[in-house]
Amino acid sequence: MSAKRPLPKRAARAQVGIADLARFFPGLEGVLGHLNEVQDRFAFREVEVTSPLGVWVREEGRSYLYAELFAEKLKDKPRSLGVDFLGCITNWWMRDDKSVNIYGWWSGDRSVPILLLSTAGLPLPAEGPVAEGALANLVVAGLAAQMLGYESSAGVLHETGPRECPFFYNPERAIESIGGRLRFDARCKKRLVGALGRATVRAFDGLLAAYDIRKVVGGKPLRVSVASGRRSRP
Repeated sequence: MSAKRPLPKRAARAQVGIADLARFFPGLEGVLGHLNEVQDRFAFREVEVTSPLGVWVREEGRSYLYAELFAEKLKDKPRSLGVDFLGCITNWWMRDDKSVNIYGWWSGDRSVPILLLSTAGLPLPAEGPVAEGALANLVVAGLAAQMLGYESSAGVLHETGPRECPFFYNPERAIESIGGRLRFDARCKKRLVGALGRATVRAFDGLLAAYDIRKVVGGKPLRVSVASGRRSRP
């Protein structure tokens, strides 16, 4: 009688803490629970984080959360929370070293596993399928870009090509590229599979499909008014 082969071990889920600094999404816990159900590579949970001091700058009459300053001050927070990645949602306008009015930021540095999402100026509701889909899309874009940054110093964003790709630069801050049904285009998916593996990319696909807006609006494309803004990142 032959011995039974042991079942292959599943990779442990990467732990992702999400902190809603402004309490913008009242249904965040439920959204994260659903995101855990649709894939098996990431474990999302809500965490509490206090914004550090000295991370704001004022420019052209507007106060901005400065992404690099914020992340540097919180770079040890993921370890203390027991997570591999920490995503923070803010309602402040945000900038980084290169651009202003951005709505997504990641460090691309293993020592600073921080993602930032800004809702400032975006025509997003706080609840409902558009809000839930936008949150899933932004989390995927940030996680995928952060993890690619561990493998390569090459940039991930593209200014041309499919606008429904999470890596589309979206300088117009078009809501269709934020809260719509997004998919990685063929080029980005090939790069992700090569760097992170098919299982992780399948998890990203599951997260992007978790809230399919078209099922709610009768198969029609999402149409929401677009907020103005100079530059942004998905």
